[in-house]
Amino acid sequence: MKFYSKDDRVKTTKKVLLCYGVSILIYALILVWGISIDPMGLFGYVLISFYFLLPVTSFVFSLLVSATNSRTKWLYPFLFGAFGTAIAIIVLQRMSWILDVLPILIAPAFAGLIISLLIQKIRNK
Repeated sequence: MKFYSKDDRVKTTKKVLLCYGVSILIYALILVWGISIDPMGLFGYVLISFYFLLPVTSFVFSLLVSATNSRTKWLYPFLFGAFGTAIAIIVLQRMSWILDVLPILIAPAFAGLIISLLIQKIRNK
């Protein structure tokens, strides 16, 4: 088992908090955009946010959080999958559509986690 100094733990905590904070900010901006959009632009909003912005954000930041040696890397996919689902519920107000978008929101975060863990395993050999 590898032990880390206090400075390493502080740097790791700062990186993780920065990743979580930026992710929350991006998700909040997507939520505000969705609440303020008119019904005519809803289709474009869904395509851009649920099929591009949210998956890319969750993949990239899950990759960055998982690259640190933090225990919170396991929380990220579930937390931001729930945030994406909450955005879909608030903006679209239809529960039947949520089950279709849930894998799209959670899968990129888990992909980032798995890729980061594989990279760490290769580096440690």
